[in-house]
Amino acid sequence: MSKYLLIGGAGFIGAAIAKKLVLAGNEVSILELPGSYVDRLDVIKEKINLYYGNLNQVDVIKDLILENDINVVLHLASSLIPSSSQSQYVEDIEKVVIPTINLLPLFSELNIKLIFFSSGGAIYGENLNGSLSENHLLAPISYYGQAKLLMEESIKFESRKSGLDYIILRPSNPYGIGQSLYGKQGLIATCIHNILNRKTIQIWGDGSVVRDYIYIDDFVEIVINVINMATSREIYNIGSGNGHSVNEIIEMLKKIVDKTIEVEYVQNRAVDASSIILDISKLKNIINFEYTSLETGIKNFLLYESSDKPI
Repeated sequence: MSKYLLIGGAGFIGAAIAKKLVLAGNEVSILELPGSYVDRLDVIKEKINLYYGNLNQVDVIKDLILENDINVVLHLASSLIPSSSQSQYVEDIEKVVIPTINLLPLFSELNIKLIFFSSGGAIYGENLNGSLSENHLLAPISYYGQAKLLMEESIKFESRKSGLDYIILRPSNPYGIGQSLYGKQGLIATCIHNILNRKTIQIWGDGSVVRDYIYIDDFVEIVINVINMATSREIYNIGSGNGHSVNEIIEMLKKIVDKTIEVEYVQNRAVDASSIILDISKLKNIINFEYTSLETGIKNFLLYESSDKPI
């Protein structure tokens, strides 16, 4: 049994992982910023240690790790999304990137295994050559991707310098139950929100943008297996290995709800790469996994969210 600390563990991905870890009998602690939304943790709140604090409180985090005998830290904290502005990027560097860099020597000193959640899309940037392997050129075109790149390089540097034990995960686009319908990112969640509220779905560009989607239950299962089975000091893409365009998602939703969906196409955004599909060959070398189909995952998500209102 491992003892985990999830930094930023009350978000969509963090809460899903925390629930799975608790269910498996692990001890879980979560560090969140004061005032963070933590309702996703309600079903396990009696079985976890929930703390509030800032990433720059190195001594507080050290005490937390020692008090709970933590041996694995999952770092999921970020204040950015792909459309974030330069000012938000600067703020993220001050509140997340630099404090994390200051924590890395502590993690090394305490023999912590660090699992860092990077980006399986924004960190690669534009791509016109099919799927992206972990060795692909990293050329972000968004501040979100650039911040993740800074974090990755800092982690690898600390490992070279002091022997920090780490695994870097590059997720594609997780979606599913627990994801907010009111956020500023997440195509499938946004579409479901608009369908349930009979609103027009607004699409940036012509709908040809392609992304790699993975159902949240599949994602969590894979993450836990990677933590337990993967070689340290490695980077892993975590996705489905398949790409679907925005227009394909819209057509799939139309089929599922069996009704007309209003769609408005607006000017595309410079921060949106035209195609991001992850090469998961490296992941398949350590894990055999049967994925939930995209249509089934969307159906599950839509039915859950529509349980109290007609579609």
